[in-house]
Amino acid sequence: MVKNGTIDLAFVNMPLFDEALTIKPCLDVHDIFVTGHQDDHIYSYEEIASQELIMLERLSNSRHYIDHIFSTNGVLLKPAMELGAYALLVLFAKYNLGISCIIKEFSAQELERHEIYELKLAREIVPRQIGYAYLKRKSLSASAMEFIKLLTHPQMGNDNQDDNDL
Repeated sequence: MVKNGTIDLAFVNMPLFDEALTIKPCLDVHDIFVTGHQDDHIYSYEEIASQELIMLERLSNSRHYIDHIFSTNGVLLKPAMELGAYALLVLFAKYNLGISCIIKEFSAQELERHEIYELKLAREIVPRQIGYAYLKRKSLSASAMEFIKLLTHPQMGNDNQDDNDL
């Protein structure tokens, strides 16, 4: 959609290379498995795969990444449920309908409030990067440039920040 001019700016999974685009990383994300109750067991990939898993649909980038990580370790994931909405993953885990695979940074509040609990893995899933992309040959709108500033300098949105610190 960026390339055909429909949108000015897109979020992309990294790494991504395209000569027509400027692509820059903006966020590291951690894919984790969660449930609605405290569980101190340390799970192997095989043990996680044997659980009642709730995951995003197979075509999502997040699901593709997790499937790839597990398959390169010889484990095939067969979720009990596949959902199209991220919020449902959190909700279903919260009500103990299974173990959901979510992005830690997107559910920090639920984790902090102990509505959901991160499961420990014997082998941590390698974090991935999300970036933003825009056409090299096209000037960005003022609003897109301001949005990029917020992404790259999140402290700029802090009203208590002294402008001299920027």
